[in-house]
Amino acid sequence: MYNSVTVAILSRIWYCLEKSYKYSFLKVIIGGICNSFRFLAKGSAVVKFFASNRKMVEESFVYKIYSRLIDFIGKIIDALRLLINKGKKGSIIDWSVSKLFKDQTEILNTACSFMLVFALSIIIVNLARGRFSGRSYIVSFAIIVLSLIGLSTKNNFNEVLENSAMFRFIKGIFSVDEGGNQWW
Repeated sequence: MYNSVTVAILSRIWYCLEKSYKYSFLKVIIGGICNSFRFLAKGSAVVKFFASNRKMVEESFVYKIYSRLIDFIGKIIDALRLLINKGKKGSIIDWSVSKLFKDQTEILNTACSFMLVFALSIIIVNLARGRFSGRSYIVSFAIIVLSLIGLSTKNNFNEVLENSAMFRFIKGIFSVDEGGNQWW
């Protein structure tokens, strides 16, 4: 089964609920109601319309107009994308974005730098407005600490994550145990 006590307990609870529903009075009542609706819907034209194998919607005039409109919009978007891709080569924005997000380390550094500046700007704006207390300072200081930790890990953030007890716990919940059915 799974290498997780949580998944094993939830699986066992689901198995017990499924088994108890199989022989319950509730299933008999719901089955009777469903059979009544099936009996009443046998000769219904509305049910035949919605349950037929014919492709009425796809053969309709409105659907053809709709699909051609969507195709036309798609062609316009493709043409605009090609035009923008031609013009973006060598631009400052393209160069900046490619440098800021070129690999996982740069993405982490960019995100942590953004969080640091964001938290500092919240503190500065609140001080400028004259607010000297509040929950925003606590959240801002927490974001500053997290971003400084992220910036200090530099290139070894995968190693830090792998050595984290919380990460190993969450990974253990969802990892597959190859040892057999030890929970049943």
